[in-house]
Amino acid sequence: MKTEQRIQNAIKWINELSTTTEKQGKGQLGDDIIGFCCLGLGCSILGIDYHTYHETNSEFTESVGLITDEGYIYRSDYNYPYSLADANDQEDWSFKKISEFLKSNPEKVFIKEVAEGIKKHYES
Repeated sequence: MKTEQRIQNAIKWINELSTTTEKQGKGQLGDDIIGFCCLGLGCSILGIDYHTYHETNSEFTESVGLITDEGYIYRSDYNYPYSLADANDQEDWSFKKISEFLKSNPEKVFIKEVAEGIKKHYES
């Protein structure tokens, strides 16, 4: 997948996290009945086929350019959860908080080229 498409997919996901009214779930990708994990919501809005009860989806990871399937967060100071899945499941971060984190810290979650595109998009 081309970098520009990954950037556009990531921005679409980040924006939806910021405005969604979907129920937030834990421990699995989820769906509109039981609630979504932040990663499951991404699968849903990008039209990626996924299993509700799985915790991750490698096709989603690839489509938005995450560093790892769980949305690993690079931490030099340990002020953040280990991953986006942990932020959603253990830290009770709202979708909006996750969106704000991704907008201001894309380099901690996305591969370099995608992080640069996200940063450029939200700075303009």
